[in-house]
Amino acid sequence: NVRKILWSMTHIMASDYCRRFTLGVTVDNTEIRLWFCDRSGFAISDRFDFLKNPAFLVRLFVSLGTASQTEIGYDPSMTRVYVDGEEQFDIEVHSKGETKTFRTIRLLSNAGADRVRSRATRVWVAR
Repeated sequence: NVRKILWSMTHIMASDYCRRFTLGVTVDNTEIRLWFCDRSGFAISDRFDFLKNPAFLVRLFVSLGTASQTEIGYDPSMTRVYVDGEEQFDIEVHSKGETKTFRTIRLLSNAGADRVRSRATRVWVAR
């Protein structure tokens, strides 16, 4: 389970350009752990027995199910768009009280995005 959740979270962070962080849950018999992953690493909760504390389990899933896109890890300054069937992104840049939007055309570099602990520098051609 540990290898699978680590691989899955790393894969999500590497392949979804709009992600700032991701969450995961593992279940081992009657014990559950919540996992958090961002570019600085992983954080793992203590185990809790959902049979002994079912209210916490319900609260956890209701919280995740009703959270906004930003609260579950998506970057609000990036919007995925499709142009002629190709995935592109509108990226908002805020500077001096002004907002400019740039549309990506193609990816030039994806250096370090395949590792969790990295800056995950991505460079696009944009207009």
